[in-house]
Amino acid sequence: MSADRPRDHSTRPSAGARPSSRGQRDDTEHTRAFGAPGDEDFDHTREFDFGPGGRPGDRPRRGDGRGRDVGGRGRGGRHGSPPPTTGRGPRPNRPHRERRPAWQRVAFAVAAVVVVLGLSIVAVRAAYSGKALPGTEVAGEDVGGKTEAEVRAIVRILADPARRITLVAPGKTLRASAGGAGLQANESQTVKRAMDARRGSLFGPLITFVAPSNVDLVAVVERDALRGSVARVAGTIDRKPYAGALTIDPDTLAITTKASAPGREVDRSELTDRLERAVLDPQETRVEVPVETTDAVSDERVEEVAADAEQYLRAPLVLSGAGKPYTVTPAALSKILALEPLDGGREARLGVNTEEASALAQRVAAARDRAAKSATISAPSRGPIVDGKAEVSWQPKKADVSVTADGRTGLAVKVRDLTTRIRGAVRQNSHRATVPTSTTKPPVSKAAAEKIDRVIGTFTTYYIAGQPRVTNIKRIARSADRTVIPPGGQFSLNGISGERTLAKGYVEAPFIAGNKIEPSVGGGVSQFSTTMYNAAYFAGLRLDAYRAHSLFIDRYPAGRESTLNFPDIDMKWTNDTGAPILVRAYTDDAGVTVTLYGNNGGRKVVAKPGSREPNPGGDFQITVTREITYRDGRVVTQPLTTKYANEVTEEAPTEPAPTDAAPTPTQ
Repeated sequence: MSADRPRDHSTRPSAGARPSSRGQRDDTEHTRAFGAPGDEDFDHTREFDFGPGGRPGDRPRRGDGRGRDVGGRGRGGRHGSPPPTTGRGPRPNRPHRERRPAWQRVAFAVAAVVVVLGLSIVAVRAAYSGKALPGTEVAGEDVGGKTEAEVRAIVRILADPARRITLVAPGKTLRASAGGAGLQANESQTVKRAMDARRGSLFGPLITFVAPSNVDLVAVVERDALRGSVARVAGTIDRKPYAGALTIDPDTLAITTKASAPGREVDRSELTDRLERAVLDPQETRVEVPVETTDAVSDERVEEVAADAEQYLRAPLVLSGAGKPYTVTPAALSKILALEPLDGGREARLGVNTEEASALAQRVAAARDRAAKSATISAPSRGPIVDGKAEVSWQPKKADVSVTADGRTGLAVKVRDLTTRIRGAVRQNSHRATVPTSTTKPPVSKAAAEKIDRVIGTFTTYYIAGQPRVTNIKRIARSADRTVIPPGGQFSLNGISGERTLAKGYVEAPFIAGNKIEPSVGGGVSQFSTTMYNAAYFAGLRLDAYRAHSLFIDRYPAGRESTLNFPDIDMKWTNDTGAPILVRAYTDDAGVTVTLYGNNGGRKVVAKPGSREPNPGGDFQITVTREITYRDGRVVTQPLTTKYANEVTEEAPTEPAPTDAAPTPTQ
């Protein structure tokens, strides 16, 4: 041992070292071989690697820094002893570079990557400022690198409501527009999302290079419009199963059949989903329409129904219950018998053609219907003469009125119900059915008619015999004669006479139109309307509709007359008394008289005409006041002003003068 470097006996040997004299000797030899203490070139720290947990005094070993020889042995022999000296002297000291810890090396690498990524992100953001990032798509359309205006132009095309969608079904190709199917796109929101795509995350600008960012079209689908489009498509494609048909020859009663055919039906729920996806996705321009096939009745069943029809035609159908029985012959039945589909055309039975069965029921109604008839009332055809044009007073007069026959109940066939019963008889293979009817009471019964005992109103106007217009006056008088109006009922001259036509016996005669006198079929009937108006006027009845002539005609009382034209100008009054009113119309070669029989409670009527006043731009105007005195002493006055125009000629045309409405009663 060297006296210059005393060994520290307090130091414990490293793990695995054996304390022995041999170990001490090895240490001494090692020291001698590599230099003595105090040698300036000898650096214990650099030359010795004590390994983990090693301490001074442990035997130095050349190896991997963990206390073991590389290769398992030192060059000097066993147990890691130092190599023998060669006599060449100590090895020169080599500079040793100190290695950094592993965590520092990793930290430096990560920092470098972060710097590179940061610089890349900044570069990408700068390069695509105001533009969509690379890899950005809108509904499948690439918008990367495009400006906001360019993106907006693309979105506008994608969101176009006129974008066409093709709907394909077996044997049919239909077209629909995205807007018509309910597309409601938000263009601005879509553009904003495209421009903002991947900008919200730190690494978004880099990720977009390797993973495209798809932005959906910001839109909704209006449900009602979508359902409407689906309904239209289904309405075009849907077809019910055809159950077949029967054709019957009415002469020979021979029956031929037409084969059935399957139907088809659109799956509306599935089509709604498919069409909605196509509306929201501009790339989806074709939609397969889901269609299901539905079975039809078998051909064998069609032939069975034909056999049932042949059997039914062997006897007539008898309809009873509305007077004399109505017999429907087999030839007539051949027109109404039909193959009737069941279960949507999947089954069939013998039935009727509804339209033909209804037509048969209507023919039965025409043969068996009977209108209700009021009691027959006898009264003089002509009452007292009242024909004044100035002030006129009137009060009811006792009359010789009698009831000669009671009224008749009306009978009406219920056409719809009869159609149903005919169908039921055929289905049940029955050849008898009862006709359903309804009855109506007479408008005026005998008891009610017996209340008529007075002339409550009458008036006469005159004409020159032989004129064409007289033919028309007599014709309309016949249509109104003997009309009975029950209490509360309304008399309508147009309603009773209808349109005046040549077929009804009316002829062409002078007629006022547009303040001009022109020929017209039915001309002259306004004289009868004026006569009726005055009779109701003096009866004190409620006057519902009337209109004075636009031109004054001197054969009528000024301001107390009424024209007539079908269908817009009518003469109407209401029976506001407690008894029926009988209308009698009498004509002769001199004039026409209308007499109203009834019982109005003794109403007294006075017509008080005013003076004729100038009518600016026209002829004249006049106010006539009707004064009605009731039995209880009440007096009602009803003034009415009428303005007459000048007749229009070709040389001096003028506008027609307006006519006042009905008077407002005043107490």
